[in-house]
Amino acid sequence: MNLIEALAIPHSALVDQRITKKLYYENVSMNISQKKLFKEELESLQFLYNIAPSTMNIPHFINEEYHYDNIAVIEATLKSRKYAAALAEIIHKVPYPVVLIMNSEDHTLLSLSPKRINRADNTKRTIESSISTDWIDTQNPGEFETLFLKSLSLSSMSYENLYKLYEAIIERITALQSSKYVSAFTIVRDTTARRLGLDQIASLQNRMSECRNRLKKADQFNEKIQINIDIKEIEKQIDLAKQGLLWKN
Repeated sequence: MNLIEALAIPHSALVDQRITKKLYYENVSMNISQKKLFKEELESLQFLYNIAPSTMNIPHFINEEYHYDNIAVIEATLKSRKYAAALAEIIHKVPYPVVLIMNSEDHTLLSLSPKRINRADNTKRTIESSISTDWIDTQNPGEFETLFLKSLSLSSMSYENLYKLYEAIIERITALQSSKYVSAFTIVRDTTARRLGLDQIASLQNRMSECRNRLKKADQFNEKIQINIDIKEIEKQIDLAKQGLLWKN
């Protein structure tokens, strides 16, 4: 099962139109390096579905902070997986919420970026965060990846409004990210605390890598002792953060 099949989006929302790179160059702000990356590493871009009140009978959600009157489902085929994060950042620059499916050979990932209305210019959007799965081997998904794919059918999510629907997909990505640390795929409605826990783990893991690099270069015995103490303390903090992912709801 691939991500498109897993989402099970009704045919009424089908668009299936190619998006030209020229269209992005003309409408999305990119620096020189981003333009080069977009040109050389992106194989193709397809506007698959438009989820909107008129196509799926889901109400829009508009207030002072958010403007969700449609959700675009876009598929990107990449020449390699190396620059996926950088390309996702560019593709998400459009001023509406995107469910981005990225493919490279037999692997796929799902990327979402919740956006707020820009306070200085309400015609623009500010990306709050970037949330994505790791690359999933579509030929041989793992246990929790399989559960994740099975959970993605839109019919199992809230149709209260488009914002709630977008958040429901984020909940499932967060559950998959958490499963790496807690060996369980559990969906929680409020992902804020859980996402903070995941960010904390990522930060601690970076500190751990820095400490291990310092340890390799250390010459003094006392310095090595202190670095090992620091590593043990970081390991404890990571374990506590992992435990927190189990009950954050």
